[in-house]
Amino acid sequence: MIDYVGRVTQPQAQRANKPAQDSVGTMAKTVAYLFPVVFTTAYFLNAIFEMASSS
Repeated sequence: MIDYVGRVTQPQAQRANKPAQDSVGTMAKTVAYLFPVVFTTAYFLNAIFEMASSS
């Protein structure tokens, strides 16, 4: 009986913990994905402005 209760409560505790971990993981993935995009965009914009100002 205790084993059954322990098996029932543990997944619930993990499930209660999971949304926070998932959102952090998603945030980390989003940041890791956006970082190169932002840097390349800034690099290209900078290059375009450099060309525009030099001409």
